[in-house]
Amino acid sequence: MHTLMQSSDSNISFEISEDRTINFLLVEAYINAHISRKIPNAELAQVCGLSLQHFMKQFRAHHRLPPQEYIMQKRIRKAGHILLNTDYSVDDISDSLGFCNTSHFIRRFSEATSYTPAQYRKKYKT
Repeated sequence: MHTLMQSSDSNISFEISEDRTINFLLVEAYINAHISRKIPNAELAQVCGLSLQHFMKQFRAHHRLPPQEYIMQKRIRKAGHILLNTDYSVDDISDSLGFCNTSHFIRRFSEATSYTPAQYRKKYKT
């Protein structure tokens, strides 16, 4: 059975499939499109047409991470890319990636990379 869902935040349409891999590709696209804001797990479950409990179990089996940790890793990777390819301030990067404040961003980035954003930019930017 196929269903059509539209995000209330955009005009993106998703066709829900019975194929779990396709559904998780839809979830990944949804996360990428909404990375700058908080994305509740229930919203992600709705994207692939699963109950929250079933979604959580399936997501963890598919990605080997809970959804919120997966999102955090995507934000950190994107932040690294922005740091190396732009001159945006750490504050601007933090805001654009949906962190609650800059100190939280710096702490999570440092935990993931062993460098503060400024150190990372200085070390790796060509």
